[in-house]
Amino acid sequence: MTGENNNSAPLTDRLTVILTLLRHFIAEQSHRQRANPIVVRLFWNRVGFCLKRFCALVANPPKPRRTSLHRPPSPIRKPRTPKPILPKKLPPQAHGQPSIIIQTNVQTPITLPRGRGALLRLLPSYQMRGVASQLRHLLDDAAMIALISDIPQLSQALRPLCHMLAIALPPHLRPPPRPHPPHPKPRSKSRAKPRSKSRANPPAKRPKSAWAAAPSNQPSPLSSAPPSQHPPNLLYPDSLNFA
Repeated sequence: MTGENNNSAPLTDRLTVILTLLRHFIAEQSHRQRANPIVVRLFWNRVGFCLKRFCALVANPPKPRRTSLHRPPSPIRKPRTPKPILPKKLPPQAHGQPSIIIQTNVQTPITLPRGRGALLRLLPSYQMRGVASQLRHLLDDAAMIALISDIPQLSQALRPLCHMLAIALPPHLRPPPRPHPPHPKPRSKSRAKPRSKSRANPPAKRPKSAWAAAPSNQPSPLSSAPPSQHPPNLLYPDSLNFA
């Protein structure tokens, strides 16, 4: 452990110098560019928190978790019931006086911007970009890569710094891929449904007409039918001879 701490001490010192310089430039550029002091203070505190977390993890690396096969069931906790908000009691108003209306101005709290390169967009200057370049060079060092591989929790402290300074995450700082949900089991093939009675016993086919039933080599049934017994119609004879 002493050898590892001695090897990681130069890296911790270099990171401390870079982030201390970054906080100095944040305070200086915010005064020159008249940025929002609340947002500047949030960035200043965020950089200090990342530095303290990195140093604490290097000094006392966490022990690997033990995976137990049989975990005791967690006790069922009852959900907390929120306390009802009672209205404020106002003093009784005299007759003829207007009623007092109390209005509370509820403002949304200012949070740290979460966009990529938010710190560079808030305080654009060559000093900030120079600090970002030094941090990128430190992250690509072979000793830093070996230290992060030994203590994977260090990537969680360095990732926010890369995000606010628009530094592309190197492979050793990227979070592990999330496990995909298991694929659903394929449905078993359902048995063939029995055919309905109408399909099992189809209705008899309709008989074809006399024209369709008569073969082509035989005379049609109308031509072979006996002559009708009615007298011929002189106005519309069956056969006309214009010869």
